[in-house]
Amino acid sequence: MYKSYDKELLLDINRALEKAMFQEITERGERGGGFSAFPLYTGNEDSSYIEKTITSVDTTFTVKIDPKDPNANLKIAQTALKDIIPPDVAKINEFFIQEMKGSVFPVWETSTDYYDLTNDTLIESYGDRRRFTSSYRSSKMIVMDIAGTMGVKAYVSNPIFTILGGMFFQLTLSIVLIIVCLIGLFYLRRTIFRQWKEEKMRQDSINAMTHEFRRPITAAVTLVSLIPYYLNKNDQLKAWKYADLTIDELDRLTAYTTRIQQISNNEKATISLKKTTIEIQPFLKSLIKKYEKQEVRASTDKQDNLAKISLTINPECAAIQADRLHFANVLDNLIENAIKYSEEKPVIDISVGLQDRYVRIAVKDNGIGLSSSDIKHIFEKYYRVEDRSVKGKAGFGLGLTYVKSIIEEHDGYIEVRSDGKGQGSEFFVYVPQEIKMN
Repeated sequence: MYKSYDKELLLDINRALEKAMFQEITERGERGGGFSAFPLYTGNEDSSYIEKTITSVDTTFTVKIDPKDPNANLKIAQTALKDIIPPDVAKINEFFIQEMKGSVFPVWETSTDYYDLTNDTLIESYGDRRRFTSSYRSSKMIVMDIAGTMGVKAYVSNPIFTILGGMFFQLTLSIVLIIVCLIGLFYLRRTIFRQWKEEKMRQDSINAMTHEFRRPITAAVTLVSLIPYYLNKNDQLKAWKYADLTIDELDRLTAYTTRIQQISNNEKATISLKKTTIEIQPFLKSLIKKYEKQEVRASTDKQDNLAKISLTINPECAAIQADRLHFANVLDNLIENAIKYSEEKPVIDISVGLQDRYVRIAVKDNGIGLSSSDIKHIFEKYYRVEDRSVKGKAGFGLGLTYVKSIIEEHDGYIEVRSDGKGQGSEFFVYVPQEIKMN
């Protein structure tokens, strides 16, 4: 497009200079008594060229005329005028500027040169080309007279900006389209990267899930295989013992399956809440009491490290409206995570208070803590903290996603704070306070 516009600019320069030259010849001819004072070409001859004798004040010469040249008379007049009234280069430049104003390309500065074509020398120049920028365009040499002894050439400064100005609409549209394409490519790249990352996390979650299923299944198979052995030896006590242990392992497998079903179906479209009035104090105490049982501690890999859980409740926070099953699962997830991700003896503080129109339930632990980058993604599906101590723990990267979905379905929200690695974490659950009790 630039090359096309550049060619158009050069054509405009040539046309403008040619018109300017003939306007100056016409004006000069009128000052010299008009073209009728000169023996002009009538245009009636029919041949490849016409010879005509021109007589000026002190000179007589013969010229050849192209019958098809529409400007033959002006060139003849120029040939006769040049000795009587020389060309006015300043006037040619003035007419040239006027003609260029009608072009689609605006012109900043111009310069015009008058040449002796016979001796190939510059006779006169109007305009200072030294003031031009390093980039400019010039016309072709325009022959002024019929004998081909005189010529003019014009120069135009800053053609790059001139051409770019003419291309403004196309350039703007191109830039807009490029930006749109770049945004589309960026969005596509981000989407592909996000899908790849989610797929990787999903695979990690499946691997962890498979590992967690394999443990109770392998243990149950091993225990079951020992029962016939002890029955054949008439050792009923050990047979019953291994049968009970097999049931424990199968119960653990059932618990895993139930938990996965709960936290996997966390899309709002699949959640069906049955809200009831929940008395906060007995509800939380019953949850905390569960973690004093051996089987719950075993499922969190803390058999030999009992958690210390404290509970503080503001008397004004007596009850809330919530789905008992889902809300219990929410707090179960937060407490189990606090126990699971503690390197030392777990110390968990649960406090209930009021904030604006919400009941706030805070679960604070002394665990491994979270970095600022982890906090940004902690509620994303399949996300797990990139830490060796975390990779060794059982988990699917779905629990906190489920927690967030359930809290939002209760018209609440959840926040998390941590001072960094090794500084523990604190989760804040906000649910609307719909029941106020004195």
